[in-house]
Amino acid sequence: NYDFSHILLLNESRTELNCMMACDANGEIVTALINEKLSFNQDSATKWVITNLQSLMLQDAQSDERHYQTPLLPTIGSELVLLLQAANEVLGVLIVQCLEKDAFTIDDVDVMQSISDQLAIAIYNVSLFTQLRERLADMNAMTEVSLLVQGAFDFDGLILRMYDAMR
Repeated sequence: NYDFSHILLLNESRTELNCMMACDANGEIVTALINEKLSFNQDSATKWVITNLQSLMLQDAQSDERHYQTPLLPTIGSELVLLLQAANEVLGVLIVQCLEKDAFTIDDVDVMQSISDQLAIAIYNVSLFTQLRERLADMNAMTEVSLLVQGAFDFDGLILRMYDAMR
């Protein structure tokens, strides 16, 4: 039972977390939270989870100094912050929140950790696929230049073909 969930991913410099997705209990996207940033320098439950490499359950979020209350949401009672990690790489966190205090159980943590593990693998795979696609595009460009060089007998013709290919 939850009211809000968010996926926050670390940026490349690992200095802040960016909210990639947020939704409410009805599955409606909370657009106000998308692209919100949380500095990794700021003390928060997310920083604690990433630093300690373990999940965190806050049964009374408001009384815990690690809880960050975003002004874009109502007052949160309970919060689960789960590590998103794949292939020994920390990607970010999954946050699950409830308006009521004491809303989560150890079983909830186990289920949500399983979901966050699967989510982390999916995010990591998308990252690998994107890198692969970029490398393939680079290789195709190098192949094209190589063919142009092989096909050119004069320097002026080579320059013109390379110019045309780059446009």
